[in-house]
Amino acid sequence: MAHITDLPEEVITYIGTFLTKRDIITAIRACRHLHQSLSHLIWNDVTLQTGKLPIVTHLQTNAESVQRLHNFGTIPPEYYCIVFPALCSLEIHFKGANPTRRAQGSALQEVNNTALIRLNPTIQNLTIHLANHAPSNEFWEAITIALRRPRSLRLTGVFDLLGRTPVNAFWGTCARFREVACFGRDGLLSDLVPPILFQGLDRITLGINTAHSDVSSTIIHLEWLKRCPNLTRMRWEMAGSELPIPQFAEALEQTTWAQLRDFCLTGVIESDEFLSAVMRCLPGLARLEMDAKAFGPNCFDWLRIRQFTGIQALHLRECVQVTSLMVLEILHNCSQLEDLEAFHVAFSDLQANSLPWVCRRLKRLRLYFDNDTDNDNLFSPTVFWHLSRLEQLQDLDVDEDFMWEYSSIDTTTATTTTTSTATTTPLKKQGPPLQWRLDSGLGQMTNSLRLRTVRVEKTFDCARPEDIAWMLKHWPRLREFTGPLTQNSEDWEAMFELFEARGVRNDNIHFTPRFGGGRSP
Repeated sequence: MAHITDLPEEVITYIGTFLTKRDIITAIRACRHLHQSLSHLIWNDVTLQTGKLPIVTHLQTNAESVQRLHNFGTIPPEYYCIVFPALCSLEIHFKGANPTRRAQGSALQEVNNTALIRLNPTIQNLTIHLANHAPSNEFWEAITIALRRPRSLRLTGVFDLLGRTPVNAFWGTCARFREVACFGRDGLLSDLVPPILFQGLDRITLGINTAHSDVSSTIIHLEWLKRCPNLTRMRWEMAGSELPIPQFAEALEQTTWAQLRDFCLTGVIESDEFLSAVMRCLPGLARLEMDAKAFGPNCFDWLRIRQFTGIQALHLRECVQVTSLMVLEILHNCSQLEDLEAFHVAFSDLQANSLPWVCRRLKRLRLYFDNDTDNDNLFSPTVFWHLSRLEQLQDLDVDEDFMWEYSSIDTTTATTTTTSTATTTPLKKQGPPLQWRLDSGLGQMTNSLRLRTVRVEKTFDCARPEDIAWMLKHWPRLREFTGPLTQNSEDWEAMFELFEARGVRNDNIHFTPRFGGGRSP
């Protein structure tokens, strides 16, 4: 049998890219040939951290291998004088040594990191954890001028950043990137966006919480978004602020973002009727994510009209007013759907609407199947029959990770907008959960050849070794099966061996000795 060292060096190096740093270190310590082929890979990702610094001469020697650099704390100046020819990602953490020296430490870090950026114009992805530090003009201008092909800028800890001197320099930096993400508290609030267009920006994420609940706090955010006409992806996380719905809907209606294909809106506190003004004006999307508990019938009507034809990814997991029948309507009508997250489907509705789902392209499904009837014999076989037709399915999550106590959702909102009354969501968990057993219809899923991950309900624990053996035989790509499976110690050991032999992750196989060692039925 040929040894791994007989392979060409480029093949060994390629294999090494799938190994962890610990595995690579073990390999290069064991074999001189592997050391020659793989040692440079441990320098691909380097962290500079006070007290855990690599020897500066070693870092200089291997500088050509460094692709990702993470900089924590105050590092000696000599580390900032190294040129990394292949560096594409840089992460900077501004943090003083202690509260009394924080400002001084951050200023020193800024000087050093400015020099580092100027020395490495190949950086494309830049992450900056500001920790309330407001960088100077020189810092932002170094990014704007030095980087040749900037791609992604991520800022965290934004705090009144635009109320300070380097306002224009900051906006000039943002205009150079294709993707910008800002996270923090009370950021981007004190100064208006300059009258420029961010033509090159096509993906933006705003996750900036504010201390004010009135809509004026987010108008500045909207003004920035309106100056980004070429956005293809917009993620707007509302937390603690009111969404300026009339202004936002007007901008959508004027086709401000004609190329928008991916839209995410979270943390919205407005009512279903008010929020539907946004749904009415959205362009045809490929991906939509909402977590608004007020997302109800009005919003769903516009979702049906505007998005059913071409939607490919739809995440409505936290929209608890999206009923079981609404989810089934999605499954019966969205033929292009590849990714779905929703609240639940009740078995009684599934029985009454027994037509096959049209979403045959579905690759990822996160949905709880609610056995709300007394008919346990039909529940699991019916669900498995529908799942068996999703031949492209790769990731399946049917875990009950929400609270059943929410039998009614109060969507009354104390805002200046419209309000709605409480909406009841019937959740009648009567029968057992989905039974992942051959005698419950699991054997119908012989066409699920692409399944990679499966997550089952926390209350399920009566699988048998023969059920697991069947899964491993018929689902050749399975890599993870998560959830409690048995209370029987002998079965637990047999399942563990089966999963381990196939390299399938199974961290949550459940066995607690106090339940006894009796065999599950």
